[in-house]
Order: sequence, then structure tokens, then C-alpha cells
Amino acid sequence: ASLGGSGGCASDAFACIVPLPRGVQLAALNERYMRAFFTSPLFRAERAILAAAGYPSTDAEIAVMRFDRPGTDRVAIFDLTSRSASSGLDEALYSWSPSGRTWFGVRDGPNAHSAELLCGSAILDVPAAPFSNAPLGEQLKGALAYSFWPLHRAYGQLLLAEARLRLPTGNSPPES
Repeated sequence: ASLGGSGGCASDAFACIVPLPRGVQLAALNERYMRAFFTSPLFRAERAILAAAGYPSTDAEIAVMRFDRPGTDRVAIFDLTSRSASSGLDEALYSWSPSGRTWFGVRDGPNAHSAELLCGSAILDVPAAPFSNAPLGEQLKGALAYSFWPLHRAYGQLLLAEARLRLPTGNSPPES
């Protein structure tokens, strides 16, 4: 997926291997994965903060979401921008600000009975050095991005682990 943006970026990406339930296609697994991610206990806390800031979303809304309607499917501030599938990969890109992106993917695993879950985030157009000759607003954006990114990396790893644990292994949706 193309993240967009024209400058540097702060980004992370994570992956893990999971069993691929018999008869489940990558697109369906990615839908389950995104649902498990967005309804995980840790992300529920983030959604509560976002709801307090005016961006509500509920587990009930997420439970019926198909995650396949760009411009319509939304979880709090996360707007589905694109959803695509190619041979061995299903992916979804979310925008959460003019320069924030979150990406989910599921691709073929190392054997026929596994898949690889992928996720990542990026803040685009971040100056390469936070205290460069960029305008003050860009310097602050860079300083914040680089200061908080180590914490965000740990948070992203925890979210992936929670989603993996909550991912259903059969044909039913995850428990909320």
C-alpha cells in the first residue's frame, strides 16, 4: 500500500505467523484480524480516549463492519482509505490524520496451514532531523514523533500480540 506523503516519516511494522483455519481465505482472515485488533482490551482504552475527544466507536459497530468500504468504514479516527488483494496478500490502509497512517495485512505463511499477520503505522512528512531548519511547526511535529515513537513501537507490538491471541481459530468472530 502506498502511504502517501512527500517528506520523511516515522514508521514501524510488525509481523507474526498464525494458523490459517481450513477453508478461510486471506481476505476473511484480515477482516477477523482487524476486528480482533480494534476490539482488543488495549485498543478499547485508546478508543475510550478518542471517544472523549469526539471520535466515538463501539464494539457493536466493529462487530458488523466488513472493513471493505473505503470512505465509509471507520473506527474512531481511523478511516479506511483502501483495501486491496493480490496473489498471497490482503491489505487495508487507514488514515487517521492528514499525515497518520495505519496498515494491516495478511499474507500467505511459510506453509499451506499458516498466514502472516502484518501491521504498521507511520507519521508522514516528518523532518529527517527534528531540529532542522524546518519551520517551527514541522520541528515540533518531528520532535514529538521521534520522542514518542519508541513508546509507540512497544504499544504496536502489544496490540499485535493481543489481536493474535483474540483471533478466532474457527469460523466464528472473536468474543468481545
